Amino acid sequence: PLLMQAEVSHVAQPSNASLDEERGLVLEADIGTLTHRYLELIANQGLAAWPVTRLLPLKLAMQRWFTGQGYAMAAANQGADAVLSLLETTLESARGQWVLSYRESARNEWQVESLADSGLQVRKKIIDRTFIEDGVRWIVDYKTMAFESNADEAIWKVAAEQYRQQLEGYASLFIAEGLPIKLAVYFVSVGQLVNL
Repeated sequence: PLLMQAEVSHVAQPSNASLDEERGLVLEADIGTLTHRYLELIANQGLAAWPVTRLLPLKLAMQRWFTGQGYAMAAANQGADAVLSLLETTLESARGQWVLSYRESARNEWQVESLADSGLQVRKKIIDRTFIEDGVRWIVDYKTMAFESNADEAIWKVAAEQYRQQLEGYASLFIAEGLPIKLAVYFVSVGQLVNL
């Protein structure tokens, strides 16, 4: 793609509202990508290895990741700050800690291939986190979207419902296990887990 990154430093950009909005959406998507990578790392290494104090020293590495994606330093700094905030919220959240807690059955960023309904196409799905706890298969999808400061459980529930079909598609991959399945969306920005 020619211009996917916000504030690409080596290409002149016309300044208009729609282009600025597109840049913001791309930066938001890349913030989500890097946050997912760190959540996977934290889950794999264990919460004990990830005190909140470990985050700030990672800011330079995060900035480098964003500049490696083509962002100018201002946007790279904004992206790194956002990822740090999301991870801090998660590590300080009881629900975030519960989601990332060690379980022998846990899988993170699990790529699963299945046949489409027609049987002619292979579909690849990436499940952010899944595990078995107390005989229940949990499927958790991470979302890094921001909420207004006055957002509450009702607003989070409405937002989570948008992903029901996606999560039900993941659940269909585990029917043969014969376990009850619980679906949930973990909103990283507010440290809230919403069951569907």
